[in-house]
Amino acid sequence: MKTPAANGYAALVKHIRRELQELDFIIKRRTAESYWQIGKFIHTHLLASRQRAEHGSAFYERLAGDVDRDATILSRTVQFYRAYPILAERQEIFGTDTNLRGQ
Repeated sequence: MKTPAANGYAALVKHIRRELQELDFIIKRRTAESYWQIGKFIHTHLLASRQRAEHGSAFYERLAGDVDRDATILSRTVQFYRAYPILAERQEIFGTDTNLRGQ
């Protein structure tokens, strides 16, 4: 049989784990939203650009240097945006993911 202090500790661990899971979820969701938005910015720029040569790797290399990020990541953000042109609403994401987490 656990002592009251041990039960209190177990509850503490449970609360901390739950909070950390929620934090991980929020960070991952926000990261995905940001990459999607960045992909949209780049995609929109490329569509509006009259210089089609700008679409090549030189464009991504230049942009990567200017924003201090990797060119491959920037290119993948565009692929991500094009694959999912409509971002799910936050409520929909929370509703689905909350159910998946069993809460």
